[in-house]
Order: sequence, then structure tokens, then C-alpha cells
Amino acid sequence: MHKSSPFTFIFKYLIPIGAIYSTIAVIPHNSNEAITGGGFYIQPLILFGLAAATTSILLIKLKFAEATKEHILIKVPFGTNKKILYDDIEWVYQVALLTPDITVIKYKDNITKSYHTFFIAANELQAFGYLKENQMTQFIRNQIVEAKPNYKKENEPNKWKPMIIIYSIFLIAQFLLFNII
Repeated sequence: MHKSSPFTFIFKYLIPIGAIYSTIAVIPHNSNEAITGGGFYIQPLILFGLAAATTSILLIKLKFAEATKEHILIKVPFGTNKKILYDDIEWVYQVALLTPDITVIKYKDNITKSYHTFFIAANELQAFGYLKENQMTQFIRNQIVEAKPNYKKENEPNKWKPMIIIYSIFLIAQFLLFNII
């Protein structure tokens, strides 16, 4: 059995709350000149606010989970736990260049017939292994292959795509922030 990181609570709740709170705390109170005067103060504030909101939205999908031989159990703190069978999973992959390791899983809900995606923070910490997958991702993929013999790793999304998008956003933010364009 593989479990998600015990720090999932921090990643899911405390980091987004801290990011949103720090965005609100940065707003200059009673200083209309700082916002309207130079324009330099408002750009970082807007970019930081967007980054905080994006981080918060993404971390909402982070779940407490246990992967067993039969299923993945998503633990809900104040609700009912949900079992996801491996033959309901469409794909699994691990995001590259990210620590802690984040495993992304897309599955089909048999009740609503819709697809859902969630994240699991790995329990083991690796030394920035961008080419090596963690044990949880490997275990889940092996269980999916056992349940669905026609599963192919080639059909998984590109593990580099999220980081390419993030680095592109940072590059655009730098251009906007320093008025290079």
C-alpha cells in the first residue's frame, strides 16, 4: 500500500490560505498614489494575486489517498471516502521538475459518467529526479496495466507540459513586470 504525503494538509490548505492572505496584506491601504501613481506597484500585485489564485485552484485538486492492490481510496476529511477502481482510470503520470512529486490521475466516475482529475503528493521525497518516477506512480500504473491490459503509457499526457506552461507564464510575467515588451 502507498499513501499520499502527510504534508498534504499543508499543501492543500495552508499554502493557498497563506498566498491569498499575503496578497491581501500587500495591498497598500489608504495609499491611492501608490496604486495609480507609478503603475509599478499594481503590476506585481496583480501578478502575485493571479499566482495565488492559480495555486489555490490547483491545490484544491490535491487529495489524501491510499493506493492498494484493489483500488485507490480518496480520503475526504469531513465526508465519505471514495474508491476508484483501477479499470476506471484513464491515465496516470507524474509532473516533471516538481518537488514534492505530484502524481496526476484522470478517472471516469461510473455514477455520473464524467471524467475527473485529481493530484496526489508522493510520500517519499526524491532529490529532484526529473527523469525518475516515484514508487506510488509506478505502483498505480502497474495496477492499471493489470486491470486493463490494453493500457499504454504512450497515451498519457506529456509530463513536461505543466512545467512548460508555468515557465512560460513566468517569462510573460517578467516581460510585463519590467516593461520589456
